[in-house]
Amino acid sequence: MTHHHLHASPETCHWGFFEAKLKPVLTIASGDEVTIDSISGGPEVVPDRNKFHVPPELAEVHAKNERMVPGHILTGPVAIEGAAPATSLKSRFST
Repeated sequence: MTHHHLHASPETCHWGFFEAKLKPVLTIASGDEVTIDSISGGPEVVPDRNKFHVPPELAEVHAKNERMVPGHILTGPVAIEGAAPATSLKSRFST
């Protein structure tokens, strides 16, 4: 089992839409673990950077990724080698 870390960046994020035809930004083997970084919020809701930590990746995504519709910034997609449509995935969330 391998552990992967998928960082949020303009290359690994898309903004405001789900699309099954997107090319995976990471491909893993069955049983591997992945930590996926996420960022959130459009430029109109970014808090004061003097009072709060705002990840620099957020500004990079704002500058380089087109906002398709109002919606969330999503990291991924991730493909699993050998998985077919409707394959069940086991997930464990942590913060």
